[in-house]
Amino acid sequence: MIDFAAFPEGKCFVRVEWNEKLISFKGDGYGFCCNRAKRHVYRQGRGGAELPYRHYEGNSDKVLVFLHVISEPSLYLRIFGEAVACAGLATVYLPDLRGYGTNPAKRGHIDYMGQLDDDLEDLIVHIRQAHPDARVILGGHSAAA
Repeated sequence: MIDFAAFPEGKCFVRVEWNEKLISFKGDGYGFCCNRAKRHVYRQGRGGAELPYRHYEGNSDKVLVFLHVISEPSLYLRIFGEAVACAGLATVYLPDLRGYGTNPAKRGHIDYMGQLDDDLEDLIVHIRQAHPDARVILGGHSAAA
């Protein structure tokens, strides 16, 4: 179970219950216990598009791919990603889905049905190359869940 709350003044709270281990974090909107973020990293998508993601390296044999809501890019999840990685629960990847992020080719659009599925499949292949022995876990917020 994961509870995440962010407030307009930049304060946040993350509560993670992972395999009966409860961890809570309070942040100031800028981060937690470590700086594990590789801000925006880009990978080549099908058709040549640059697809951004945030990456937080955790000391774990698990990788969590966590998808954002339909109305926002992954930026709002950065504190959550850092908290999970800092706790050693998982390495975290927060992709910006095609059509989202700071500078998408076509904001909010895909070229064909199934393109987001293809992008996620390609990201998992990319992750498996970087973490060949890791267990990959998919998660998401709201409609992405």
